[in-house]
Amino acid sequence: MKSFYKILITCTLALISIDGFSQYFNKLNAWKYYRREFSASFGMGNYLGDLGGTDGPGIKFFLMDLEMSTFKRCFGGSYRYHIRRNMSLRATGYYGQIEGSDALTGHAERSYRNLDFQSKVYEAAVLYECYFLRNKPGHLYKIKNAKGQKPQRFDLFVFAGVGGFWFNPMSGGVPLKPLRTEGQGLPGGPKPYSRLQICFPGGFGANMLITNTLKIGFEGNYRLTMTDYLDDVSTFYYDNAKLRAAYGDATANMADKSSGANPHWTAEGAIRGNPKNDDAYMSGMLTLTYIWKKSVIKPTRQGGDHPFIHHKKRSKF
Repeated sequence: MKSFYKILITCTLALISIDGFSQYFNKLNAWKYYRREFSASFGMGNYLGDLGGTDGPGIKFFLMDLEMSTFKRCFGGSYRYHIRRNMSLRATGYYGQIEGSDALTGHAERSYRNLDFQSKVYEAAVLYECYFLRNKPGHLYKIKNAKGQKPQRFDLFVFAGVGGFWFNPMSGGVPLKPLRTEGQGLPGGPKPYSRLQICFPGGFGANMLITNTLKIGFEGNYRLTMTDYLDDVSTFYYDNAKLRAAYGDATANMADKSSGANPHWTAEGAIRGNPKNDDAYMSGMLTLTYIWKKSVIKPTRQGGDHPFIHHKKRSKF
């Protein structure tokens, strides 16, 4: 009888230790089986720059100067790798369209300037993410007496990173960079700009787990850039007659599209843009994420399967 109690106590302690280790594993290590995620995104994007905006003077980095009617569709995709439970790295790709038009503002000087642009944006970036909440797969349904952990359904995180993007401002289908509308390359004019630039994305995201391997969410992303020429406008008016003589009629016509009623507003040296503030673009996107669960390698018996298993396989029954 004493030996029976010894065996019972030993088995009970073993079960307790196994259960404790299981809880410890789920808390600290289970996330390692869910390191990799693939996402597809769809949403709307816009830009902040020199063209369009509200009916007042421009405001640096402020969404109150955003023209709501110029939001355009955008798409994205990403690969995420969780380096720690609450930290991850993500490689992203993004495509969107941006535009701006002085015809959409009631500000007198902007409206008189009468410039406009449209551009496609292609971006690749690497982001660092920090999680305040991290989803934890588990039981998704209330099943009576079901064993195992309950899920934590939500992600909440912020991110920042660096990327590169390509853009090509156009007006009425005409590429603006080759025209050099601010006298790029001429005496006293600015240097030509590149259509390949650096950006610094930053923002926040939230996800909800809908199955153990699928979640939906929302992400807001604001990109600071290293260029003031997303819209081909940055500095001052160059003498229009000199532009026409050097680069032709197309350049002169695109450089000054005003009515001419206030010629001092567009004379050489007059303000055409604001070179103190670089342009920015942003997006708000819905995301669908697939969680790639790492397969668990089951332990094998040293020396192969037990002879009983082979005997059972050979049995007719």
